[in-house]
Amino acid sequence: MLSAGPQKWSLSADDQSALIVGRDDTLHVKGTSTLCVEKVALRKPDGGDAVALKWKAAKADLLEVGVPLKDATPQTLLLDIHQYGVEKAGYAGP
Repeated sequence: MLSAGPQKWSLSADDQSALIVGRDDTLHVKGTSTLCVEKVALRKPDGGDAVALKWKAAKADLLEVGVPLKDATPQTLLLDIHQYGVEKAGYAGP
């Protein structure tokens, strides 16, 4: 039985420098379990509105997240992973 709780998320090694402005891409994010994931969003570090992303559980511990960068400008973005029953979103990074 699993219960909701914060967990560490990390980008797969192949995806840590894979995002390129001008094309849409897919990130692979590994965690303990994907069962409690509610939503995944992209946001700027300085705040502002987060953009909901399409995602799916590729495996029990792996998310595939679509990142739309076709019309984006180069900038730093954060990937937030929201889980049911956990108030603060987890951050996925290198």
